[in-house]
Amino acid sequence: MRVGRFLRRSLGCLLILCGLLCAFGWFYWLVPIRHTCDPRWCETHSQSEYWQEAQTAIRRGMWGHDDGIAVGLFGDKSWAGWIITHSRPGDDMKGCLGARLSHAGDALQYITNQDAGDKADDWLAWWQKNRLKSQLEWIQDGFRQHGISVSTPPTADQTGQLLSLLGNTQTNRAERVPRYLT
Repeated sequence: MRVGRFLRRSLGCLLILCGLLCAFGWFYWLVPIRHTCDPRWCETHSQSEYWQEAQTAIRRGMWGHDDGIAVGLFGDKSWAGWIITHSRPGDDMKGCLGARLSHAGDALQYITNQDAGDKADDWLAWWQKNRLKSQLEWIQDGFRQHGISVSTPPTADQTGQLLSLLGNTQTNRAERVPRYLT
């Protein structure tokens, strides 16, 4: 009799605990990723709010498929450091499927205005050489690698060169340079 009552109480407590854990997961831990994956939520919120939710999701341990793109578009030097810190030698930095941090290489390209390659080893080596530079210096170096010297602010001549990077006005595509430069 006592054993039956003990088992019922223990099972009841276990079920309540499981319910609380599920509620925590659904209403706290998964909220940011639920928001950023919901087209209706995205339609009613600004890009700034989307970025805040994406950052929250990443900090809670959920780097989603599109997070590399969001980090590339909105991230800064601190996010480049975060990606490098969470990358391991041998990781695929450009992949979608099977990559720990999908599109992390794309994010680094947009943040740094440079392309160190598809593998984490290449980016880790790049980081060792460039981590003390500012993001502005990275961006200027990236343009310099493509033959355009840019000062801050750009001069009128440089503005013309930068606008030429935007590409063909007929096709609306950049043809001379990689996408992350435009």
